[in-house]
Amino acid sequence: MSSVAIINQSAPYGSSNANESLDTAMIAGTFGQDVSLYFIGDGVFQLKKNQNPETKGIKNLSKTMKSLVFFDVEKLYVCQQSLKERGLSTDDLCVNVVSLSQPSISEHLSSHDNIMVF
Repeated sequence: MSSVAIINQSAPYGSSNANESLDTAMIAGTFGQDVSLYFIGDGVFQLKKNQNPETKGIKNLSKTMKSLVFFDVEKLYVCQQSLKERGLSTDDLCVNVVSLSQPSISEHLSSHDNIMVF
């Protein structure tokens, strides 16, 4: 089985990157790939609780995040430093994630067959 790391570094609603990364993760999971999602930089905002983009006619990403488990996407990691720099903690997030230091993220990424960045 091939492993895929998907790095999310974009804010949730400024572009289509967040939606495309989640679609990619769900498709890969459906086809039996070992998928890990990493959230770094402004990508941590994709995980924030109480998002309300519907007022602007945009689909709420937090609902999609909660459905990842149904596609066998269960490995979610967030950068500790990115959370701290943005005044967030894991308590502010809509799903359970493993918080990792930047060196630990680099170590994790080296174990994947494929890496995609959004």
